[in-house]
Amino acid sequence: MRILKDKTVYQGAVFEVKDQVIDLENQREPIKRQSIITSDSITIALINEARQVLIVNEFRAPIASFSWSLPAGRVNSQEAPAVTAQRELAEETGYLIESEFLHSVDRVSLSNGILSEFSNIYLAHLVDGHYQLVDRHFDHDEDIRDQKWVSIDDALTRTDGAASHLALLYLKLV
Repeated sequence: MRILKDKTVYQGAVFEVKDQVIDLENQREPIKRQSIITSDSITIALINEARQVLIVNEFRAPIASFSWSLPAGRVNSQEAPAVTAQRELAEETGYLIESEFLHSVDRVSLSNGILSEFSNIYLAHLVDGHYQLVDRHFDHDEDIRDQKWVSIDDALTRTDGAASHLALLYLKLV
């Protein structure tokens, strides 16, 4: 495999689009592809002692609607994913979890046929005495209207994001 052409055709604040021409050994002609290049993300399943998870209702521009999901965010280039998970959880929900109660579960591609993004999935355990309630601080382009504790099954019904579902299905197994 050789990349013959790799040209950025769009550069935005969150992602870039590349036109690529790729020479595959088993093809007669080079193939053309477009790829979306973006930073990785994190998704956090915060679970309390009653085995409920916290979901947030956040505006999502691609679907022009509010959507329930697990807390999530973009990994900044200067941060380790675990640091991002801890920061995003505090910013979006007000729960600052001690790092030893935050566990990495998996790192998965969301759509590797077109998208460079991997989602780092974390579980955070809400244990008395090992978290602080802090003021929520949203990014300038973020609108979270509500949050609620629900059962894992209810969260699976209310959410539709792939990373949220993977984290919730993992919780059902453990």
